[in-house]
Amino acid sequence: MLIRTKLETGGFEEHTVRKWLGHDKITTTYTYIDDTEVYYKKAPYDWIRRTLKFDKIIEEDSALKSKQGKKTFVSFGKSGENNYGLSGI
Repeated sequence: MLIRTKLETGGFEEHTVRKWLGHDKITTTYTYIDDTEVYYKKAPYDWIRRTLKFDKIIEEDSALKSKQGKKTFVSFGKSGENNYGLSGI
């Protein structure tokens, strides 16, 4: 939710976040905000939406890939291996 708030508003209102999380001390809230900033830099998207709409994202990704052209698997040419280069599967 903190990342969603960051995306929607561009920042955090510390006291609103403190109330929302139920912290007694504002320093605890700052720790959560600092951690959220780190995660936001690694993956700046709405995690909740992405998780809940996972099937829709897969469909959109599939549609995009189909427009880009079909990809084929390349055989490694070793006997006893399937087209993926994995033996015994």
